[in-house]
Formats: sequence, structure tokens, C-alpha cells
Amino acid sequence: PSSEGAFGSILFLESSVPAGLYIRSLHRMASHAFLLLIFLHILRVILTGAFRKPRELNWIIGFFLLCLALFEAYTGYLLPMDQLALWATQTGMELIKTVPLGGAIANILAPDGVGQPISLLRFYILHIVVIPVAILLLSFLHFYRIRQNKEVLPYL
Repeated sequence: PSSEGAFGSILFLESSVPAGLYIRSLHRMASHAFLLLIFLHILRVILTGAFRKPRELNWIIGFFLLCLALFEAYTGYLLPMDQLALWATQTGMELIKTVPLGGAIANILAPDGVGQPISLLRFYILHIVVIPVAILLLSFLHFYRIRQNKEVLPYL
């Protein structure tokens, strides 16, 4: 993969593929809706007290699902390789470096620099395979734990 190839494929998708621009816009809006729904779900869990015993493990699983969803959005942001994506991802990498072990994480994600072939491939694999599989597995665990508790609203 190359940055020119990534940007070129986006231009091709938007201009030459039937409904390509619509599909790309739908994908982007769906990711925004997904994050919004997760935050609304967290708000409901907090307001109803559904994080209390015996559901604290499910609360932790939900927190990791939120982190994965945010990371999924972040990895997808780089993939079009336009200027906005490049600089936003570069800023994100600099922010990651400020937390403990962040420098190591940034070096694993982008050893050759943001937008370079290895980092682009890693972000692509994370976005397409690794994070979705992790979200799917944690979601199954999350729903399994809900069934194990055998309780419904109200939680109070």
C-alpha cells in the first residue's frame, strides 16, 4: 500500500464506482452513529445504575468495547490519506506518546511514520480485521453476561 494509492482509490470510489460516494458517506455516518449509540447506551447504564453488582464485569467489558470502537474510528480516519487524515493521525500519534507506554504503542502502529507503507498497512489490518473481530468477541461476551444476570429493568 502507498499513500498515493490509498488516496487514488478513494477518488476512484467517489467518481467512478456507481453510488461510491454514497457508500463512503454512509460508512462514515454509520461510524458516527455507532459511537453516538454507544455513548447513549453508557448514559443509560449510568442513569439506571446498571453498573452495580452483579454487573460490574459487564461494565468493564463495555468500557473495553467503547475503547475498541474509538480505536476503530481512529484507524479508519487515516485510511483515505488526505491532508486532514494525515495531520489528524499525526496529532493522535503525538498524543499517544504522552501516556505511559505510548511511545512503544506509537512505534508499533507507525514504525515508519504516519502515512508510510508499513503504518498504512497496519492501520488497514487493524481497521478491517483485528478490531472488528475483537469487538465481535467482546460483544458476544457482553451479551452472554447480560443473559447470565437474568435481570431486566429497572436496575434500581
